[in-house]
Formats: sequence, structure tokens, C-alpha cells
Amino acid sequence: MSNIFGQSAAFLSAKRHSAMTETVVYKRGSDEVSILATVGRAADQDQELDGFVLDAERVDFILRAEDLVLDSQLTEPQEGDEIEFNNGTTTRTYEVRPDGSESVFKYCDEHGIDIRVHTHRGADL
Repeated sequence: MSNIFGQSAAFLSAKRHSAMTETVVYKRGSDEVSILATVGRAADQDQELDGFVLDAERVDFILRAEDLVLDSQLTEPQEGDEIEFNNGTTTRTYEVRPDGSESVFKYCDEHGIDIRVHTHRGADL
């Protein structure tokens, strides 16, 4: 008997992937790959740095684990990687960073089909 929960996770991932994704560019150094990802907004933050208040934006990207291939190698997100996203008017670069005490990414399901990548974009100075 096959795992019905695994089949359900794959089905839901396929639906999300076909209906709720946009093209982003995932970069690590000189390696990059264009992949489809679901863009999710997290709360904007104000950060204080030496008396100055800077706006910062956190965005999570959900992508298929199997699509994250850099330099012909399947890989996992690492701190410092970048994701470029064009929101229709501008292309913004988001740095892969941990979300508080969490890692830089987490699997969305116990089957490792989708990955939620935590990113941060600081104020444009």
C-alpha cells in the first residue's frame, strides 16, 4: 500500500506549483538557476542601527526541493545565498537569512517536497 499522505503532499505541491508561482533567480556566488517559487510576504520590520531606523522586508519563498540545482548539484539553501524577484515593476534582491531562531529554510512537509526559504531585504540606501 502506498503512503496516502505522501501522495497528498505531492498533489498539493503540484497544484501550488502550477497556480501560485513566479519565476525567481536563485544565486550562490557565480552559480544561479531560474526556478518557480511561491512568494509569501512576512511582516516588515524596523531596525535601529546606530540611532538610525531602517526599514527591512522579510519574504519567504516556497520552492520545490528538486528544483534547487546549482552547478549541476542538488543543494539546500545556505545563509548568504540570494534570490532575485521581479514584482512587475522592479527587481529586488533578497538575502537568504535565518528567521529568528529558525534555520534559513525548513521543509514544508515531512516528505521533503517543498522548501520554505527565509530571506531579508534591507533598506535601499
